[in-house]
Amino acid sequence: MVILNAIFNAGVRLNEGRQKPLSIDAVYHFGDENREHVEFLRQTILDSQFRDLLGKSVALHHKQFTDLLPLVIADIKRRQRQGRAIFVLDQFGYADVPMSSIRTIFDNLPKAEVILTFSIDALLNYLQGEGDPAPVVSQFGVNEPFLRLWQEWKLSGQPGRAMAQRALMAQMHRYSGARFFTPFMMFSNTDNRHMLIAHLSQSQAARDKMLSVHWALKNTFRHIGRGSLFELGFDARLTTETSLFEFSDADRGNMRRELEAELPKQIFELSGGGPLALGDLLVLMGNKTAATNKDIIHSLQRLSEAREIEVLRPQGGFTRAGAVIRPDHQLRVSRQLKLFSLQ
Repeated sequence: MVILNAIFNAGVRLNEGRQKPLSIDAVYHFGDENREHVEFLRQTILDSQFRDLLGKSVALHHKQFTDLLPLVIADIKRRQRQGRAIFVLDQFGYADVPMSSIRTIFDNLPKAEVILTFSIDALLNYLQGEGDPAPVVSQFGVNEPFLRLWQEWKLSGQPGRAMAQRALMAQMHRYSGARFFTPFMMFSNTDNRHMLIAHLSQSQAARDKMLSVHWALKNTFRHIGRGSLFELGFDARLTTETSLFEFSDADRGNMRRELEAELPKQIFELSGGGPLALGDLLVLMGNKTAATNKDIIHSLQRLSEAREIEVLRPQGGFTRAGAVIRPDHQLRVSRQLKLFSLQ
């Protein structure tokens, strides 16, 4: 119902002030392996304003996700060449949506986006004892070396759990086939567990839009450590940085200041000391920051004003310090900063 209402409200906003109305040609597939859940949804839709969509643009399926996926992909391919689709995969735990299925989505539908819930703490709690690197968990990089590390990490409390979470996220990203993997945590105070909400896509613009939603809502999403630059795998800073990043205004201010300190070195390393296109920087930083494109450009603007970076026009020549940075501009660490700060 959240999805149906979201598309309906988007259509209302789309047509504000238009004389010739536009319609969003959306088709919905809702599936669950529990028949009672499917029938409850059917009755809920029948009792709503969307009752006329049933059997037309709304299809209900009593199937497991892995059985339903080929049918959905075939329907999307039949209807459109671009393969634009959003998969909201709201699983109960961590085993109902295999990484191989997500890879199948991106192999067949390059324009697709996936929003995945994953009970990451439930998996770690399952591995609290000896654990079992069975096929259902081995797809997340759970093997003997990981189990040995987890036995050590879990004794250190929050930093150890955070390192294990990041290690699992890195494996999920690796096996998903998605270029961009944007993971953040939702914490439940009732059962003291983290639920991972991950957005996966092949598009930097889609990743930026998802991050903008996190910043706009400022609700219960968070992660441990900094938001400016972090690593999904092992990040040694987690052993000393245990602060929570919660998308607050204070977090955004700290993140932008950290970016100002970190971006020159990042640009230098990514470019080998030469120029780097802004678009390439946004793509290369895409999986290790909570910053939106707007945040990164804001920090670059400040660095340009301070003459710590130089901004080159596509046709050649430098812009003046502090000039508006555009997507087609290239960035380069200033010579003075190279000599004194990056060696």
